[in-house]
Amino acid sequence: MPRRLSGTPNAYVLTYNGLMTYAARVLTSTEARIALPGLGEQIEREGLSFSPVVFGSHRKPVGAIIPVALLDQLESILEDIAIAPLIEERIAAGEGDATVADIAANLGLDPADFE
Repeated sequence: MPRRLSGTPNAYVLTYNGLMTYAARVLTSTEARIALPGLGEQIEREGLSFSPVVFGSHRKPVGAIIPVALLDQLESILEDIAIAPLIEERIAAGEGDATVADIAANLGLDPADFE
């Protein structure tokens, strides 16, 4: 849950799964809508160094504007986190000990192509 940053109006400290914490000014939805064209240009200039813009009705954080490049990275990380329990389960069951060569051979491919 976001908590207000003391001494700074409309600013919150946001934490994601206890891993990443940052302070952000929360725009109203109207402010975000007005700022959107300029934010697109700013994202193009700054790329991954762009600080997320958080917005919500009555400044209650409900959404964020981030660069697509960051979204791509986050999706990849979230996918890894989501499948980790399945991989751990398969390894524990002895299903995770196949080599790349074994997998290639089982698929009818030449293992040498994967060395």
